[in-house]
Amino acid sequence: MEAPVENSTVNASPSPSIAFSAIVQTLIDSCAETKIIKTENSAQVLAQIVNRCFAESKDDLFCVGVSGGSVPQVLARALPQMVTEWRKWRLLLCDERLVPVDDPENTFGVYRSTVLPLIPELSADQFLAVDHSLAAEDAAKDYERRVRAVLGAETPDLLLLGMGPDGHTCSLFPNHALLEEKEKWIAAITDSPKPPPSRVTMTLSLVNASKCVVFLCSGAAKAEVLRRVLVDNDQSLPAARVTPPAVYWLVDAESARLIPEELLSAELL
Repeated sequence: MEAPVENSTVNASPSPSIAFSAIVQTLIDSCAETKIIKTENSAQVLAQIVNRCFAESKDDLFCVGVSGGSVPQVLARALPQMVTEWRKWRLLLCDERLVPVDDPENTFGVYRSTVLPLIPELSADQFLAVDHSLAAEDAAKDYERRVRAVLGAETPDLLLLGMGPDGHTCSLFPNHALLEEKEKWIAAITDSPKPPPSRVTMTLSLVNASKCVVFLCSGAAKAEVLRRVLVDNDQSLPAARVTPPAVYWLVDAESARLIPEELLSAELL
């Protein structure tokens, strides 16, 4: 039997190895699979993940939620590397700004002009757009009704998300009441701290019910918040509260500079 620990050591600071083990365990506990992939070719890795998700899907439809920011550009580069049946795809919006479709801030408008033309087999009818002519609450209710009609008893196969420097994702911002929404899948926000103020967004209820989430994160400006999400598991940051069955973080060297190397992977498998 081992001798009892001396009192003088009880309050000692944990060793680096113990602290690192705690970080890893936090990641394991937060969701079934979290992988942080450091890559300078996020489009290639994204295509691999999409191909895997599509191959694992057993449904007639493959439902993918998309976001704005850098996601359309990365997705456009990934499209030629995808092995899929486009007729099965249904595209949902993880959030949308309530501005006209021809406004550069309208996410559907960006996809319609930059992504859809790259895939002739994928029609605009397969993309579920938000009715921007409605008031925010009405637009959210209308979009939830149509999202539920598409999904039926299923949940999204894949969501493609970004993260802002404040840790927001979709249009879910730190300290906002929408973070505690439990019933709605789609909610209105009229006081977004980032313009434009009126939007609709998926809630964490739907995000975390999705089968897989991919975060795309790049640039030195994201390094500190990425550390707070992935190392500190700072629950004040919306991105840290995304815990579906599988989460992949695609990060570049600049954004990952504060992440311990032991947490990073250079490949998907």
